[in-house]
Amino acid sequence: PFMAGAGACGVSLLLSVPVLLGFAFFVLTSITHRGMTGFGVTTLHMLHEMVLSKAGLALAAYLLGAPVGVLIGGWLADRTQRHTLVAVCMFSLIACSAAALTSQAMTPSVAAFAFFIIGACQGIATPSRDMMIRAITPPGQTGKVFGFVSSGLNLGGALAPPVFGYLLDRGEPATVFLILCAVAGGTIIVALASNPHRLSA
Repeated sequence: PFMAGAGACGVSLLLSVPVLLGFAFFVLTSITHRGMTGFGVTTLHMLHEMVLSKAGLALAAYLLGAPVGVLIGGWLADRTQRHTLVAVCMFSLIACSAAALTSQAMTPSVAAFAFFIIGACQGIATPSRDMMIRAITPPGQTGKVFGFVSSGLNLGGALAPPVFGYLLDRGEPATVFLILCAVAGGTIIVALASNPHRLSA
């Protein structure tokens, strides 16, 4: 496994490249989640003139997909060591789904399906994400590392609203989904960089 500095501890461990990449992974996944839950409905309404009740059903589909995905992801994480591959596949689907949401031919049912896929893929990737962090953590440092990288959820949650709110205020709803697509692509890059030996083994 690609350990974060075999003898590292304290601040030196938390500032090691693998742990910082793990932190970035959490930041990016949080941005995706906050973008979908906090701005998905308004973005659908502005971009596709979708009535709020139908846009709200898309959000409900996302929220349903997430726990379903976690259950599937937990089962999958117990049966494979290729956690990076799982994450790459899931965030590739998220990127494609987010890009598809900008289509001019979008209907409420298709939007709900895309939201469900994004939620389910995030859920499936979550257990594998945690296993990836575990793989880069030196023995006896698990609590410290997980405490640090999980704080990335708070940072991502703080960064997303001003950015997406600004875009909506400027009348650029399509850019919200395009940024979510780009964030998913960035998550793939971080996953590959933090666990370079875990894609095929």
